[in-house]
This record gives sequence, C-alpha cells and structure tokens, in this order.
Amino acid sequence: MSQILGVNQSKIKRDVIHKDLLNVNGYKPNQSIIFLLINIKKNSIYNKNLLEFVDNIIICEDLDIDLNDINYLEEKELQIFEEYTHRDFWYYRIRLYKQDFLNIKKKKIKNEEPIDWHYSNQDINNFLNNLPKSIVNKTYEILQKADSHDVNSYIYIEDSDINAIQNYDASIYKKGTLLNNLYNVRDEAIGKGEVLVAYLFKNCKINGVSASFDALFTDDTRNEIKSLSNRGSYRFGTKAGVGNYNFFTNIIESRKVLKNLFNQLGEKYLKKILDPNFFELSKDFLKKGNFKKERALSSAIDAVEINGSNFNLITLWFFMAHIQTWGFENNCGLIQDVFTKDYRNSYGLVGDQSELIYVLSSLEYVKNPLKLKKDINKEIKRCFDDIDNLVIFDEKCKLISICTSSDEIMMHTISQNGIKVIEKRCRSRFNNSMEIAFKLWEKDKALDYYEMYTNLNIS
Repeated sequence: MSQILGVNQSKIKRDVIHKDLLNVNGYKPNQSIIFLLINIKKNSIYNKNLLEFVDNIIICEDLDIDLNDINYLEEKELQIFEEYTHRDFWYYRIRLYKQDFLNIKKKKIKNEEPIDWHYSNQDINNFLNNLPKSIVNKTYEILQKADSHDVNSYIYIEDSDINAIQNYDASIYKKGTLLNNLYNVRDEAIGKGEVLVAYLFKNCKINGVSASFDALFTDDTRNEIKSLSNRGSYRFGTKAGVGNYNFFTNIIESRKVLKNLFNQLGEKYLKKILDPNFFELSKDFLKKGNFKKERALSSAIDAVEINGSNFNLITLWFFMAHIQTWGFENNCGLIQDVFTKDYRNSYGLVGDQSELIYVLSSLEYVKNPLKLKKDINKEIKRCFDDIDNLVIFDEKCKLISICTSSDEIMMHTISQNGIKVIEKRCRSRFNNSMEIAFKLWEKDKALDYYEMYTNLNIS
C-alpha cells in the first residue's frame, strides 16, 4: 500500500478491523485535494501521484487546464477540484494497481526452516508448519490433548472437494471432539472453521489477512469461510468499508440534498406542500438521536449501523420521493448556489418556492427507486468475483451450507462498516410490498402509493 500511494508505511493509518484507510500522509479521507493543490510542489512521490490523478480528471472532464500551470491558477480557478477528496485519490491509485498499471516491488520472503513437531505422521508436521504463527501453538495444544487415533484419522482425510465437509457436521458441532476443538480455534485474523478446513483437506492453505478469501486449495478453488452463532447474518466481502459502495454514497447525497431543502424552505412550509406521509418520513431521514430506540435514520447512517427496519424506511423514502416529484415540469432548470447551498432557477429566484422540491428528482434513486436493490445486489455479486465457494457453519441449526453463487444470499443489514448478508433459505418470505405497490401505481397514478404499500405490507 505504501508503494501504491507513494508514502512511507509509517504515514499510513488504517482501521484495525476493516483496514480502512483513515489517514495517509497526514490527510483525512474526506479532506478535499484543493488545499494541497494550492502551491503544490513536486517534492514527494505522494504529490507527484496526486498530480497524475488531477491530470486524469482534466482528461476525463475535458478541461481547458494545463497541468504545468497549476501552480499559477488562482484558488477560485481550482474550485473545480474541490469535490475530489484524498480518498478519491487513494482509490484511484488502488484501481490502477488492481488493473496492473503500477509496478510494485514484491518483498523478499525469507525461507524459514520448518519446525519439528515430533509427530511420526509427517502430514501433521506439515499441517502445523503451514498454519499462521498466531494460532499454531493453540492448535498444537489441541492435538496434544486429543486422542492420537482421532488425530491420525482425520488429518488430510479429504482432497479438494469442499462439499465433503458436510459429512463431518455431527462431530464438528459436538462439544469436546477433536473436530469441534479445531473448529473453535480463532484469533483476530483467523476465523472459526478455517483451521478445521486446513486439517481435513490435504490440499488447503489458510490465507489469514493476506488475501480476499480464507482458504485456497491446490486446484485454485477459493473458499470464504463464515461461522454463525445466533446472529443469523455476517459481514461478507473484503472491501475497506461501506463508504466504497456507490449505493451508500447515493444515500448520503440524497440526505444532503433533503437537508438543504429543509434549511432553505423551512419545516413549516414543507409540511404544507408535501404529502403528509412523505413529510414525516423525510423528517425521520434527517433525524439525529438514538437510532436503536427511535427512527433517527440520519444517526444510523452516520454510525453505519442500519438494521433491516431502518433500511426499509430509507428505501421507502426514495419511492415516495419519486411519486412526490413525478409529473413536475421544470422548464428553466434548478441550480445550487455554491456558497449559500440554496436552490434557484437559472434566471434567479424561483417564483413558486414549491418547485424547489423538484431538485429531489435529480437524485439517482429518486429517478428510479427500483435501482437501489439492484445496485446492492451488484455489490454482493462482486464479492463472489474473488471466491468460488462460501462455506457457512451455522451453529444454531448445526448445518454446513456451501453457496456457490450470490443468488443464494441477500443483504440483511448494514453494520460494522459493511454489508451483512443472510442466506435466502433462512428467509421464509420475501417482502416486496414496495415494488408491487410501485408497479400498481405506475399503471394508475391516481392510486395512493403509501396506502397500497401499507395494505400489502400488513397482509
């Protein structure tokens, strides 16, 4: 990462759990690059890389700016780059790396001498030597205390067919057995079940945090391993955080536009012109407070802790915003004042202030409310780009599921700065009341969408 971004490793601060980039070279993720561009000097690799990023913007946006003259541009002229943050720059560099446009020098790996664990069965010695150092001693202690017959019987009993693990679920979920003890070995980097898989399968290597999947078989089969207790859902995917997802960015942008409208027009005026249900939902969208006890959606968004109920409310807001702004003809266009953030038409102030709500129709999911779920499903599908199998140890049901496609899972909540998913088989009924009501409304726009949705939702 230090080579990708052009800084010393000590100048990169990352989130301990999710490895988000929190600070690079002293810059925060949401900090605009414009402050560095003012009088920028090519005195560091980071600055040089940033200028390459700016040059890419100039080319893509077809701007009439010469990069060589950037030090002579006034601050007002640099405002065009104000919307770009250091996070945008970091992700740009990471994309270049993933697309093989960057030359990265690989670290020399020291060949360590294998440890003699004093087992006559060489497979056990190999297994222990292939484990990450953080959990090898824990595993060794388990083997030492276990029945020697079991230790020798289970080691590398399978080759590379991950489905074979389902043959051992009775022993895996029985407390005190060798397989159950191996299943429960874990630490910060190694999840439950990973050591067990490495013990049972001869051609398996645990990756820890070094790859975007947990276990690699010699036939190049990539396996992600998850364990569930009573939670039912789990964080899936290895992206830095939910902020990387376009759908979440669009939700934040929508809240921002709505907040500007409330600030400009005032709550009393909006209450007069908006549908009562949409008005109340809009207030919830902007509400700060204890999101675990009340409908404070804005605080839930800030905390990146959005349960299923709150996410449904956010989704419903987009459907109702579409209906609230449908049919409005805006002939002169609406623009936003850069300094005051107020909206107006291109000729000056809008005569009928109620027309300002039309700015909501410019939002992606207000234009097409059905697109939100589609975009979420795309993100979940991308998680399968890096793996072949998703192995789920369900402790509550004492089952082992193996998913081979994103079609078998769905989003459950947003938590721990990421998407949490659940198997579709765990949902006996899918609630698609919003979509059904929307299709009915599209056929007859005289119908009351919210009433239809409520009736469908209850039934």
